[in-house]
Amino acid sequence: MRMLNLRGPARLWAASIGFVLTGSLILFGLPRLLPALDLDAIGSFAFRTLGWTFISLGLLVLLPMLITLTFRSRQPEREAAWHWWINFIGGLAGALAFAVPATLMLPIFLLAYAARPNVLYTSVAGNDT
Repeated sequence: MRMLNLRGPARLWAASIGFVLTGSLILFGLPRLLPALDLDAIGSFAFRTLGWTFISLGLLVLLPMLITLTFRSRQPEREAAWHWWINFIGGLAGALAFAVPATLMLPIFLLAYAARPNVLYTSVAGNDT
């Protein structure tokens, strides 16, 4: 099986469209496809937040890529610079949306555990807290 090797603008197009489609599936598709989830308010909020995050990141790259199509005819020598900036801003936004909160979760869990051990799993057998 041969892997598809995307380079340059094709990679940005594929990533942005993929993020928009993934976010749309999470936001609109999963609640309808999996009605047995019966999500409470927090679960529903988590799905909506995750879906909108993916859609926002996808649109953050997709919209400038669409604008680049108009600049291509006026300033073709600057197209590579535009793609670099779009890639940089999209990567930075992705890191801020996912990597930074993920790195903060371990300290939050450690503080929660220090305040009250096993607070997250109170239904575990043998836990009397």
